Amino acid sequence: MSTGVLRQSAADPESLLSDELYPRPTSARHGTPHQPEPPITMEESGSFSMLFGFDGAFVFDQEPDDWFMPILNQVCNLGQLSRDWNSYGARAIDPKTAALAVNVLLEVLSESDPFPSVVPTSRGGVLLEWHDGGVDLEVDVRSPWSLQVSYEDGTKVEEIEHAEISFIQEKISSLRSRLE
Repeated sequence: MSTGVLRQSAADPESLLSDELYPRPTSARHGTPHQPEPPITMEESGSFSMLFGFDGAFVFDQEPDDWFMPILNQVCNLGQLSRDWNSYGARAIDPKTAALAVNVLLEVLSESDPFPSVVPTSRGGVLLEWHDGGVDLEVDVRSPWSLQVSYEDGTKVEEIEHAEISFIQEKISSLRSRLE
């Protein structure tokens, strides 16, 4: 499990991610963003940043483990979805909500776990889905402070609003044991 990678917030010392997005510079002409930089950048201070969309980045104290990078890329790519990305009035993905999704993944996943599908929601959230080993687990990151979890394994169905990380860890553990 990869923990302690994202910068801590002064407002919430238990949060792994900073509360702010770091804006990218704009060009002097027309105030438009520079051409997209490579998806992964290193800052001189030794921190590691990952672009979120075209105008922000998540900044990490250290580079996440290699196995985590594909899932991090998937979450960061959601930042490129503009308002109305589904042509039905969808909201753009909220950066702070995406940051919570990354924090959840850092807390619950280990290198040997299956990756979830990362799906944007029309409300600007991020849906993390696992459908494997007879288990259906969905973590709906609706806002920076709201996680809804749906779990089904053939013997029970559970839906929890405002779920705690420990509940998600328990369900990932159930998925893990079914896949062994």
